[in-house]
Formats: sequence, structure tokens, C-alpha cells
Amino acid sequence: MRAPKTVSIDTPGGREIWQAGPDGGLPVQLALPPGGLPDISMHDDLPSQPFPQHLLRGALQGPVGAVAPWLQVLAAGAVLGRANWDGIVLCLQPNRAYWLHISAGEMISALVTVTPQLLAGFGADALPDQGVMGQTQSRPEKLLSLLHGASPDVAAAALLGAELAVARPWWLGQQIIVVGETGLADAYENALQAQASPVAALAQDRAWAQGVQAVLGQSLAG
Repeated sequence: MRAPKTVSIDTPGGREIWQAGPDGGLPVQLALPPGGLPDISMHDDLPSQPFPQHLLRGALQGPVGAVAPWLQVLAAGAVLGRANWDGIVLCLQPNRAYWLHISAGEMISALVTVTPQLLAGFGADALPDQGVMGQTQSRPEKLLSLLHGASPDVAAAALLGAELAVARPWWLGQQIIVVGETGLADAYENALQAQASPVAALAQDRAWAQGVQAVLGQSLAG
């Protein structure tokens, strides 16, 4: 009997090898590559394609857009089981925030900001002060002066308010799935809820496992 299919994916932490789980369950990460080449390779050195693009489908041998393949995997995992879902998958990393617009199984656009890196620099892991957040959201030019001598909650509010200002087309009137770790994800979720945006949260490890499952599932179905 042939071994379950495997996928190799470049991630910020290095190249990972995953194997399809039994009976369509969540995949299993392998400590060592299997013998021979993986069935699917999603590596950063392969050419990208312009927007819009299908999430994974038809491009299992490389990136499917201008964002890194691991981001495509996270986005696919976030919307797995949500047929024809339309909205924003907000992938939060220690140094970047990725606003990914998904519609009917396609990634329509993406916005990348460095706000998480700035939040970390200010030690701003507190929930944002709504009043300060409103100031930089309506007047982003106040950001730098508000950051002078700011406490963590004020810094978080000032930075997230400016983020909401620049990302307005990516959250206004949109459903949002926040993918990230507790703390940073909580701050973004709180900021978006203050705008009355419908927000759902998904742990990054869960979104990742579901995304790998989507990659392997599409390949097995093909």
C-alpha cells in the first residue's frame, strides 16, 4: 500500500514536512523528510502569480499569489469548511499583520503592515485604550506625538488606531477571522470589535493544521 501523501512547505521557521492524517483527519508533522521527494512542494523560490488567485487549487506545486505559500496555507485553513465565505483573514505574526481578502475561494487582495513589530517594541501587549485608538484612527498624524512617553495601553491604542485607519477598506463591512497567538490576537480582536465588526478568532496552530489538511485533501481528491 502506498504511503500517505506528503507536503513540504517553507515557513518563517524553516521548511516543514507534513503527512496526510488517517481517514481524512488532521495531518501529522514529520521530524525527518520521507524517502524520496514529497508529493507536494510549496517553496518560496517558486514564481508567484498576480491577484486574484484561487486558494491553493490549481497551484499545489508552488505559491498561488504574491504572498508567501505559508500564508496561503493559513488562509485556506481559516476558511476550511466555510463554503463561499467572503471576508478578511487577518494573520498575525510577531513582526507583521497580513490582511487577506478572501471571496468565493479566491484571494482578492492583501495588505501587510509592521504594527505587531512596533507593538512589541513598545511592550504594548495590553488591550487598547478606546479613546486614544479613536484619536489616531481619525487623525493618524497624531501617532508619533502620542507615542512619546506612552504607557503600553496608550501605545497599543495609538498604533492599532493608525492600523485601522490604513486598513479601513479591509475591515469596514467585512467578516473577519483573526488568526494568531493570544495577546496580540486579543488586542486586534478588541480593536475590531470596537468598530462593531463581526470577528471570530482561530488559534494559529489550528488554522495551520487545517490549511495543511486542505492542501493534502485537494491533492488526494485530484
